[in-house]
Amino acid sequence: MTRLVFGTGISLSVGSIAVLISVLIGTVLGVLSGYYGGMFDDIVNWFVNMQLAFPFILLAISVIAVLGPSLVNTIIVLTSFEFAKMVIAEAALSFLGLGPGGLDYSSWGLMLAECKNYLAVAWWVATIPGLAIMTAVLSINIVGDWLRDRLDPKLQT
Repeated sequence: MTRLVFGTGISLSVGSIAVLISVLIGTVLGVLSGYYGGMFDDIVNWFVNMQLAFPFILLAISVIAVLGPSLVNTIIVLTSFEFAKMVIAEAALSFLGLGPGGLDYSSWGLMLAECKNYLAVAWWVATIPGLAIMTAVLSINIVGDWLRDRLDPKLQT
């Protein structure tokens, strides 16, 4: 239970920091692209289209394999995902052994990887971190939908 709670901090902090960096970079590039237009706008548009067309998990695995698995590298790589996707991506990278490493970190994906060999005799040790991931992602999506419904003027009657 302690590892599950500690893993919550790691998984959610990676998502939060990556989203914050994404918002800052996206806002700056969007404002500059809108202000200058022309060639600068075309270049920014080309980079955004390339990023959207490339399978992100392949890019994440490649970059982390080159830079080495660490908490900082995981945040740098995941800056273009939304928050819920980042929680899932961090869990997937940790499951593959490419997330934050060492004894200091305990993420949900790492817990799943460590428990996969015990599924036949103790299914609950992998089920509990899996349910934590599912609950966090579902909660984030529900809150996001609620905020969209509350803040979108087109949906107001």
